Amino acid sequence: PSHDIIPTLIKTEWGGVSIVKATIELLKHGLNTYPDTQWFLLLSQDVFPIKPYSALKTKLDQAVGPTGLPLSLFNTRGTMEGKIRYQDRTYVSTIYKTSQWWAMTKKDTIKLIHSSSAFELDTHISGAQDEHFFRTFFGPSVKSKEAILVYDEWLNDATSKHPTVFNALIDADRQKIDKADAVFVRKTSAVFTVTPRNLNKKLIVAVIGTE
Repeated sequence: PSHDIIPTLIKTEWGGVSIVKATIELLKHGLNTYPDTQWFLLLSQDVFPIKPYSALKTKLDQAVGPTGLPLSLFNTRGTMEGKIRYQDRTYVSTIYKTSQWWAMTKKDTIKLIHSSSAFELDTHISGAQDEHFFRTFFGPSVKSKEAILVYDEWLNDATSKHPTVFNALIDADRQKIDKADAVFVRKTSAVFTVTPRNLNKKLIVAVIGTE
């Protein structure tokens, strides 16, 4: 099927722990429904593939550790100290802030599903819970690989906060995306196009009213 609706629905709030719980339910359903799947990618409905499938496959194939086993892909954007509760024990540990879009191996997915119910982050951590939970769950002892799957750029002088301001990419966007080695771009609409748009600099002066 092109899509599934999971049987366990959770009402979510932006940045809340409900997003984490819903994602875990999504992984449970994916693993049970497609048990031969080796990778699980979290993407939103507004992402668009800007590279062919072969580029994604190459990125996943190259995500291997020293032992030759695959490593999950995260895009870490910072760390902080915070409190973690795991199996009734509370302690201070490193909290990872990552992009909320990642690729997780089957092995890590199984571990997350089986143990996540005993793992909690301090709810006073500022920022979105889904950006802090998943990489932090595995801790520094579990190896992962840094990679950007979904490119974004928070633009300061635009209504859209991502590079698809004109619902298309401009040449400068494409160069940055290629440098980041991203496979997807987000915040697109149904008529988004990957054909670069050339912008001509023009000065338009509008005079309204009379003297």
